[in-house]
Amino acid sequence: MNDIYMPEITYEWKLDFPLIISILSIFISALHWILNRSNIRKKERIRTYEEIYGDTCYILEYPLQRRKNEAKQIQYINENADVQNAVRTYLNSHWRDQAWGSKKFVPSSLIDEDEKRKFVELVRNEAKKFEDKLHSKIFSMTLPERSPVFYLEEPGIKERLNKILNHVGQNLSLFSSDIRKLWKSTRFEDPLEIKSEYEKAISVCAKYFEHNHRGFEDPFFDLLRKLVGEYNTMTHKWTLREFWWKVKHPILFIGSIKKSKRNSFT
Repeated sequence: MNDIYMPEITYEWKLDFPLIISILSIFISALHWILNRSNIRKKERIRTYEEIYGDTCYILEYPLQRRKNEAKQIQYINENADVQNAVRTYLNSHWRDQAWGSKKFVPSSLIDEDEKRKFVELVRNEAKKFEDKLHSKIFSMTLPERSPVFYLEEPGIKERLNKILNHVGQNLSLFSSDIRKLWKSTRFEDPLEIKSEYEKAISVCAKYFEHNHRGFEDPFFDLLRKLVGEYNTMTHKWTLREFWWKVKHPILFIGSIKKSKRNSFT
């Protein structure tokens, strides 16, 4: 049987430089368009967040400002009138007077230099204890005291919160999926019921929120925190030092991201 003749098929490969340049040009143009659209959308999102960023920070910082105002009304009290007056004078004095102007708060009844020195030391110690006490009172807020549901009757809080909720609802597509989910939860949650949940937990155990963890949802508080957190992330500019830290320690970087996500809804 004769072998069937099969013609040999060969290809002559040639580089078509005009075609390659055209493909690269199309690819670069498409990439530029995508990046440009992404940059425009990011700027639009930042502007959308900025419109309510001030009101969001105001509500979140309101409990702290309220604590500070309450602390300003607290006066140092001591059974010894000289010590009480001296400490109050010391606390209201300029730092230079506190450091070197001890004559202003030393009573005229003290003549001996050693007694004056001991009195000044006593005043400074008492002033430090009092300031530490105020500092602890201001910043040792537990979870319920930080939630906006406890301050809706305060001037401007409810109005600002409604403005934020309406703004998010009108621009849902520009917010993240987490914020959209929280916003939808606020539609079905009553702030008074959430406040009642906090109060019930406290009535069962006074230290229930000692570690700032709760067993129920508070979408109003979580939404505000998320808005601020995402805006700060979008507007944060990485430094070269931060960039190299992330490159050198990718596991720690990923771990910090996961931890921040877990803590966002405690």
